[in-house]
Amino acid sequence: MTPPPKGIHETPVSPEESELFRTSMAEVRRLHPAPEKPTSPKPKPKAYQRQRGRQAVLDAALRGGPGVPDLGDADSVSFRQTGVQKRVLDQLKRGQITIKATLDLHGLTLDEALTQLGEFIDKKRQAAITSILIIHGKGLRSGAQGPVLRPAILQWLSLRRDVLAFATARHCDGGSGATYVLLKRA
Repeated sequence: MTPPPKGIHETPVSPEESELFRTSMAEVRRLHPAPEKPTSPKPKPKAYQRQRGRQAVLDAALRGGPGVPDLGDADSVSFRQTGVQKRVLDQLKRGQITIKATLDLHGLTLDEALTQLGEFIDKKRQAAITSILIIHGKGLRSGAQGPVLRPAILQWLSLRRDVLAFATARHCDGGSGATYVLLKRA
């Protein structure tokens, strides 16, 4: 007979206690486990809310409407969410906040640009990068309709909750063809 595991002390059981236990357990039946349901691999979650949100922001950016700030057509544009100090926006405008990542959207359609920009922002926030530079171009080759990417991207950025502030880049970083963006920490 093997000794009990360390820390467990066996006390001798009297024949009366043993008989009492057997009579108490006489009607007890073993439960058989329920058969396991076959499990198929769970489907990969789809970002329906993000897709709907992106489409709503795209529609709003193109049409304007309530909640869409008028950023105008000026060469120099800036925006800050409520609660962001003016001092922080001024630092962003002057290029005093170090840019940690850059995304170039030249040559993309608006839908492609917004998709890449959304994915880029999500990845950078997960990597704890909060200051980025978006190069969208000035729209000089857009023809008669004028710039497409720049105004739509600026409107789109102003509607995102994870964008704290943005400002037109300094001339050395692209001027009105690029935008500094300050992101909320993830």
